[in-house]
Amino acid sequence: MTIKLFDIENGIVIPTEHCYTLSTLKDLMDKYPDDYLKVYQYLFYMTCPNPDLNPFFYMIDGFRYSFLEESDGSITVGLVYLSILSFLMFMLAYILYKKGYKIKS
Repeated sequence: MTIKLFDIENGIVIPTEHCYTLSTLKDLMDKYPDDYLKVYQYLFYMTCPNPDLNPFFYMIDGFRYSFLEESDGSITVGLVYLSILSFLMFMLAYILYKKGYKIKS
C-alpha cells in the first residue's frame, strides 16, 4: 500500500494529511513552521518518480551503467542533460563571481 505524502498545486509542494500522522514529519512542521515546505520540496525532488526532472537519476544510472552495462534510462540523454546542467551551473557561478555577488570588500 502506497501512502501519498505530498500533492502539487500550482507548482508548489503541499503536504497531505498523512504528513501530520508521521511523527518525524509533524515534528519538522512544528519546529520550522515557516521553512518546513523547503524540506518537503527537497524530499519530493530527491524521490521524484519522474526521471526526466531528476538529475540524480541520471548520475546514478550512469554510474550503474559503467559497472553493469545496464541502465533504466537513456545514457545519451543523461550525458547530454548532465553536461548542459553542469555548463549552466558553471556559467552561473562564473557570472556571480565576476559580479562580486555578496562579496564583502
